Amino acid sequence: MKTIAKMLFGLSAALFLALFSSTASAQTTSARLVNIATRGPIAANDPMIAGFVTGPGTSQKRVLIRVVGPSLAAAPFNISGAIKAPKLELMAGPNVLRTNTGWESSGDGPLNAKAAAACGAFPLQAGSADCVLTVSLFPNSAYTVVASGLNGSTGTALIEVYEVPDSFVAP
Repeated sequence: MKTIAKMLFGLSAALFLALFSSTASAQTTSARLVNIATRGPIAANDPMIAGFVTGPGTSQKRVLIRVVGPSLAAAPFNISGAIKAPKLELMAGPNVLRTNTGWESSGDGPLNAKAAAACGAFPLQAGSADCVLTVSLFPNSAYTVVASGLNGSTGTALIEVYEVPDSFVAP
């Protein structure tokens, strides 16, 4: 199995880093998205939005979705102007499926930390207001992540979507 990094450029010159995992043989080649991320500004009444589509299949796929701000301000990143209080909304069409305003606040902290480690994502600061959802989503479906500021908070944020490995076992 080989991991290939590809850079994709979207509207507003937003930079997307997508990691693909591919397996090649003499007869077939298959590839699947394992991570996509973008970093950008969140302003008052101007959220950052990222869309993604789940792959084919017949069963739900577990994904890890993160909106990172406070942990970007800490070492080793030390990004000045990182959003202090982000809010994550997961949407399907016009429907809000789930929200999060703190990766440990919903009681899913151990699940989120273990899923992040399984995906190879960097750990978040304990007690931070970074947002995380570990959810199972339907295949062949479009979803949107909306990252905004809680109570008018503004600054730089990172949106990440990871495919959680099939071997993952929840705590």
